[in-house]
Amino acid sequence: MKEVEACEDPNKKLQLLEKLDYEETRMRKLSVGNIKFVGELYHQQMLTSPIMMRIIRKLLEKDDEESLECLCKLLTTCGQTLEIQCRTQAKAMSNWNRHLKTLERIMNGKQTSSRLKFLMMDVLDLRRNNWVTRREEEKPRTKAEIKELRDDGQSMVTNTKEGIQIDILRLQNICNKYIAVDSKEIPLQGHGYSQWGEGCSGIDSQDHDEEEQQQSNDSSRGSALPINNRGAANNVGGPGGNPTQQGDFGSKSIIPPSNDKESIISAVKKFVALDCNKSSSLGESRDNSVSRELEALKVHPPMDSNTAEKLTMGIISEYTNISDLKEAKLCIKEKFASNTIKHFVQFSLEWVIDRDSKRRKMVGQLFQDIIVEKILPIDQLIEGSQEILSMTEEYEIDIPKVCNYLGEIFAPCLNDNAVTLKRLFELTDAVGNNKKANVFACIVSQAAEIMGPNKVADIWKSSGLKWSDIVPSDTDEFLKKYCVEFTEDS
Repeated sequence: MKEVEACEDPNKKLQLLEKLDYEETRMRKLSVGNIKFVGELYHQQMLTSPIMMRIIRKLLEKDDEESLECLCKLLTTCGQTLEIQCRTQAKAMSNWNRHLKTLERIMNGKQTSSRLKFLMMDVLDLRRNNWVTRREEEKPRTKAEIKELRDDGQSMVTNTKEGIQIDILRLQNICNKYIAVDSKEIPLQGHGYSQWGEGCSGIDSQDHDEEEQQQSNDSSRGSALPINNRGAANNVGGPGGNPTQQGDFGSKSIIPPSNDKESIISAVKKFVALDCNKSSSLGESRDNSVSRELEALKVHPPMDSNTAEKLTMGIISEYTNISDLKEAKLCIKEKFASNTIKHFVQFSLEWVIDRDSKRRKMVGQLFQDIIVEKILPIDQLIEGSQEILSMTEEYEIDIPKVCNYLGEIFAPCLNDNAVTLKRLFELTDAVGNNKKANVFACIVSQAAEIMGPNKVADIWKSSGLKWSDIVPSDTDEFLKKYCVEFTEDS
């Protein structure tokens, strides 16, 4: 700091300030990492509860931002275990409650920054929720865990050709049923067909005796049928015109006439609830029934916050690693509805905001493509971005170039008129007045790198926006800083 104050060269002083900012960020992360390590040592019973209570007291006494951030991380890491141990002793529990009340008093103080308030609020909310986290913390995973995550909670696979999800277990049952049809029998139900399936699998000599008795009963019963029904009975008679039970068609010695095959196939179709044209082929009927079952298996997964986060992490991680845009769009279309895709936007932004430039631009291109293909409504894009954009000032503490990073993500959306410039300006409303103009200027600047300054200048001119309305003072200096002077030159 002394070196910065003593420096008179503006350019060198700027470099020293950037270096100082980098070192402060690095040291903060190092401190947080060390205190988390202390919490894990306590989990492994390598440190005692009195030692942990002394650490908490010291951090509260320092009362500076770095110490309070370390305290929040420590309580998040081992707060549950420590509270359980404190409950065994009244004095320890009293000290524990007093420390948490002190933390709450600091949180409500006017001197506390917004970022630190949110950290302390998360810790206190975590305690009220019995130390159950709202979402799982990202940790390194083994290959087995990654595979389990891909299949977590569902036996679903994707039919990429037809764009549907299929329940494997139900599909196996369907296939097994129709394999049984092919090799053994057709399971018919209802009046007049109960014995036909038994004949298909063959009958012994005892079955023949039962059939003869059944035929004699049917003959006496046939005289009581109405005229139309007798005609139907004659149509299904055996050789010689003698009335015969339809079940006799299953015997090895008698082959049913072709007309009766048609009526039996029609019954099979009704049994499996098919809605298709009549077919004279059992194989065609079977194929149609399977396709109908597949149609019934189209589902939308439940869309609570945890499910949405898991689905988003899987899609974005795979997309940014293998660059398969088509597969990513297909997965998004299958897993998210038009009114829940805002969760995909939110968790994608949260994941990519502090990644490298290549991944941010890839996510921006993905947003642009799914908007053009009507998968992502613009209102859902804006709504899903609100939470991340509202925390821009807090992010800037750890990510000084967060405005540029947001520009890289949203700039591709201007391409092909996927999102108009006015809607992008509306999107930045969540940022807040202090950083709104900065984020919007970064979006315009990054769009010029993608589409060219002339094209962006034409879009700017047709939008009716004016920098003087966005940046009331020092407009020229602002435009020069963010390299968007071309919009005024046009």
